[in-house]
Amino acid sequence: MSENWQSGPNDPYGDPYAGQPHPQGDPYGSPYPQPPGGYGDPAGYPPPPDGYGGPAAGHAHGMEPYAAPYQEAPPSQTSAIAALVVSILLVVTCCGFLGVIGLVFSALSLTEKIDREKARRHLRYAWISNGVILAIMAVLACLIGFAIATSET
Repeated sequence: MSENWQSGPNDPYGDPYAGQPHPQGDPYGSPYPQPPGGYGDPAGYPPPPDGYGGPAAGHAHGMEPYAAPYQEAPPSQTSAIAALVVSILLVVTCCGFLGVIGLVFSALSLTEKIDREKARRHLRYAWISNGVILAIMAVLACLIGFAIATSET
């Protein structure tokens, strides 16, 4: 196999000027003379004071040591447990078929561990369904009480 397998003499994509000096010298060169040996300290300026210009002591390249990213504390599940208890009480009482909605949503809120936003949404739905059921029960209790109070005996 040839040494010039990537950019051989017959390669149409190879650099035809590789290894040849620029015909006009350095096209990006400065018109001012450069100090020998590349970059040097600016003439006449003292070195920077301690704490400036170099990496911090004990840290590579001035970087701070690695710290773990901030993590939120796990959310409290008190509200989800309370919604579950209210839903169970609604299922046990006369509104059993409607209390199942809050029971399902509060159970989903308790079991969701990865997506906290989804758990909050399920918990909100559980409390809304429990509140609607409790409001319906309160309205029915008022109507029954009013009917009993106005009935003639």
